Amino acid sequence: MTCPCGSGKPFSSCCNPFILGESTPNTAEQLMRSRYTAYTQAATAYLIETTCPTQRKHIQQENLEHSCKDTDWISLEVLETQKGTATDQTGTVTFIAKARDKKTGFVQTIHECSSFEKKEGAWVYTTGFTPKATKEKKPGRNAPCPCGSGKKYKQCCL
Repeated sequence: MTCPCGSGKPFSSCCNPFILGESTPNTAEQLMRSRYTAYTQAATAYLIETTCPTQRKHIQQENLEHSCKDTDWISLEVLETQKGTATDQTGTVTFIAKARDKKTGFVQTIHECSSFEKKEGAWVYTTGFTPKATKEKKPGRNAPCPCGSGKKYKQCCL
């Protein structure tokens, strides 16, 4: 299985080792990609663990679990990474993610610039700024599927 993060690598050697705690991301972008993948896998413990300790108190695990289960994550596109290398202490990753609400069928495009920093040698998510979030209409039955499969919506994700 190809990793949901869009790297093109196998899931088993890309984000899964991070989510399972077998290794830790070396860069801010690796952490961001693994967090996106954690949303697709409903790996809420990993999402909480990789959030800055001062921000964890704001996370309601039950809400996070419902959000993960009620969402089909469609795609991730990394637009820009600033700093965030293995030798940096801070970094930002700007990305666009597409997700579909399982109940309504609406597709949401999330454009975010996420900030990361190293705490005790490990990257953590600190904050995110969402410059643009829009809801798109549910595609028509004969429209191309928004998942990018190339099939008609009615033959794919409908």
